[in-house]
Amino acid sequence: MKSHLKTALFFFLLIGAVFGSHYIKNHPDFDAEFENFYLQSENAREIYTGKIRPVYDQIDEAWKVTNKLKGMIPRTEDYGRFQYTPVISMWIDPDDLHSKDRGLNANARKKGRLWERAAYLRYYEKGQLKFQSYVGVRMHGGATRLHIKNKKSFRIYLRKKYGEKEFVTNFPYFSNSEKVQLKKFVIRRPGRVIFNNLLSHYLIEKLGGRAPKLKPVAFFINGKFENLSNLSQHLSIEGLFPEAKEEDYLIAKLKGDLPVETELVYENLRERMEQEPNLTLARAEEYLNVDSIIASVLTIMFGGTTDWAQGAYIKKRGAKERWTLWSWDFDRAFEPVLGENTDDLSLPRHQIDSTELVTEIKVGKIRHSVFNRLISSDIKFRQRFSKKTDQLAFLIQNRKMKEIIQELELTFGDFKGIELQSSSFEDLNLFLTNRMSYFCKDLQTNFALKPKSCL
Repeated sequence: MKSHLKTALFFFLLIGAVFGSHYIKNHPDFDAEFENFYLQSENAREIYTGKIRPVYDQIDEAWKVTNKLKGMIPRTEDYGRFQYTPVISMWIDPDDLHSKDRGLNANARKKGRLWERAAYLRYYEKGQLKFQSYVGVRMHGGATRLHIKNKKSFRIYLRKKYGEKEFVTNFPYFSNSEKVQLKKFVIRRPGRVIFNNLLSHYLIEKLGGRAPKLKPVAFFINGKFENLSNLSQHLSIEGLFPEAKEEDYLIAKLKGDLPVETELVYENLRERMEQEPNLTLARAEEYLNVDSIIASVLTIMFGGTTDWAQGAYIKKRGAKERWTLWSWDFDRAFEPVLGENTDDLSLPRHQIDSTELVTEIKVGKIRHSVFNRLISSDIKFRQRFSKKTDQLAFLIQNRKMKEIIQELELTFGDFKGIELQSSSFEDLNLFLTNRMSYFCKDLQTNFALKPKSCL
């Protein structure tokens, strides 16, 4: 009997998938129809509504504040030595981190509310305590779940059941960010270069794109220094727009374990762009914030980012709203050399072929498809791309960039005697000094573009 049920279920799902694909292709106004389905699905996924009912006792057990954790938390901590770097101190029951049965590290591939653990978090600036509360903690990111050494990232949830419902901080390297409210954020492990994401996100924002705000923090777990991480907005509606209602937005992420509704809405947008017989800048802008794509592509090319097919498309609900690309994950930008072996100086990173990064085949990626079609055929798009290239050159060479690098160097001064996994600022300055000439050469050779900044 069970085998017959499994067979019937398989054919039901197969028919549904085929019908869904056919429906999308034949309904150009699918976005509006899809929004109600998406809203219902998102609400259905939220199984915690406040008071834990008996059926959810297992979840109640998952996030409990243990007596061991309560006894671990010191009354005060001294981080006065960190005058330039904010500090996040997280206290968590070691069993909730390492034990086989309920430890996050030991079960890194498991996700969801059942794998959220209670912790106590404090945030300091210039040694002064600015925030403290119990919080929810989950593992975050692919590298974390693959048990890569020194690649642990954590996602933090602020909920009423823990204590504080929001955390307000600033992101000094970004404009209009004196106070940013956070309800869900990430303590993101560093790549080989701690400043690569920060500089990339900064450039994207200045070029008219969007990316989560972030800043370096000294991260401690149970009183022990873990690493120099990035405190970052989470790439989600709750993470980016904490004061908004999630049902007011649609989001289509590009990577990860995606729910069906996310995949459907992304595929609908991708197919719409790819099926345009003569795609123009004007036509693309009916659906997309094209500047967000240009800003992302320019930063990918200039920074030498080789793992760029990530991020999310987000828009407010409504037929007249456009999709904006939120760029994410520039762990491989501004590195001193190509490849995994950082001792190999045979090919400095600033010599990387810019155009190969975005012309190589990225099947099913909207950013890749739209850029490559427009850059080869649409004069207005080529003109706008050239102007954005001039703007990029100005950003790299102006005083603000130098000030940011100087401030980051001061951050590293807080870590005397502590070994950090990061490239030197000499490498970064070498990259920024030499990169533009190679970048311009690639634009002229492969796209027949010669912006004013390249003359």
